[in-house]
Amino acid sequence: MDKKAAAARFFDQLGRGSSDFITKMIEQEMDAELIEMFNQLGGQLQMGEMDMDRFQTSLLIIGYLVRAHEEAMADQEDEENEIEEQKGSVVH
Repeated sequence: MDKKAAAARFFDQLGRGSSDFITKMIEQEMDAELIEMFNQLGGQLQMGEMDMDRFQTSLLIIGYLVRAHEEAMADQEDEENEIEEQKGSVVH
């Protein structure tokens, strides 16, 4: 399943209104430090002129972008490691 299909599935499950789905994901995916950072950002967004629905949507989008960034960084690191391994195996 590619990233876009996974995102579509996530939003489909979210649209079904299951708060257990979100709670389980938070427990599995975020440690206490990340939760605290996310809550701080949420507090900053909430203090602005934003209604609750828009606030929640903004947090979901930010969460999705964080995950995409994490995956991109992991892919980049894998590519860099592969290049280094290839350099090391070149015979002079």
